Amino acid sequence: MSALGHGGAARPEAERAEVDNTLELRRLTVAFPTRDGLAVAVNDVSLSIAPGQVTGIVGESGSGKTMICRAILGLVPRPGAILAGEILWRGRDLASASPSGLRRVRGREVAMIFQDPSSALDPLFTIGDQIAEPLRAHRGLSRSAAETEAIELLGRVGIPSPRERVNAYPHQLSGGMRQRAMIAIAISCKPALVLADEPTTSLDVTIQDQILGLLAELRDEYGMSMVLVSHDLGVIAQNADTVAVMYSGSIVETAPTAKIFSATRHPYTAALIQALPTIHVQERRSGLEPIPGQPPSLDDLPPGCPFGPRCQYATDACQAVDMTRVAVGDGHDSACPFAETVMVAS
Repeated sequence: MSALGHGGAARPEAERAEVDNTLELRRLTVAFPTRDGLAVAVNDVSLSIAPGQVTGIVGESGSGKTMICRAILGLVPRPGAILAGEILWRGRDLASASPSGLRRVRGREVAMIFQDPSSALDPLFTIGDQIAEPLRAHRGLSRSAAETEAIELLGRVGIPSPRERVNAYPHQLSGGMRQRAMIAIAISCKPALVLADEPTTSLDVTIQDQILGLLAELRDEYGMSMVLVSHDLGVIAQNADTVAVMYSGSIVETAPTAKIFSATRHPYTAALIQALPTIHVQERRSGLEPIPGQPPSLDDLPPGCPFGPRCQYATDACQAVDMTRVAVGDGHDSACPFAETVMVAS
């Protein structure tokens, strides 16, 4: 029996099959008030997360990737708020759910692995206490049973000497072990969906690979869906089934991962790929094509396509684009109405 296999009663297969674990965002808008107006961090975003799949969300820093994850769990930091749209999960709209309703979902059905475990973990409580908290709250385990399961979870995510580490405080663990502890907390209640927000940030390459490998194992073992947020196209290419590309709060392109890299249909995605280092480019010490300019301020977006001022294909017509994505292939959508003309090939 696996380390996660004996806590709580398992639902019958027939009952489990009846639960729709598709997450659907419909025209989600999240904004923050500023002196100059509203900074729209997530701008009219629609996206479906299929059961059992890894959906990668990629884009530059500040593009809205993390805010989508926070909005799903009702964790948009104040004074930000969801202004419009729906977040549909198992027949409920999480965007309008009550605080108590969201607490029932967080950790139990949908869990999040935060970008920085150093700030996400409470320095005043042991790792064991922090893993045990959702076990007791959502699964009703006793203190001793929760501690036993916490030890098993630490072992499952690859932390050595879990019986000793369960009593350690966050500062006593390395960065890689803190991230593994965060993963243990996230999977403790076997959620159907895990939101992994830059789970390998600040880790060295070897540890990054171990963490991503662990997430893949857990996904296969427990059949979880996953949203993998990253600014690293290489991470997305190796780990995601489908990709959503974000720019300045909008999703500009969605496609199966292979299509994103072989038949890009949005100029921003193409620019990201062209700026991606390869061994060949590094050997030549030339050939990288950085994207000119800077992303616009979220409280002062340009008219039409926000990528227009940086786009080599832009025309005056781009100022009237409404960022609605249209189908450009099987499972492939682009917000560029001139995608047929651009036909960018990476």
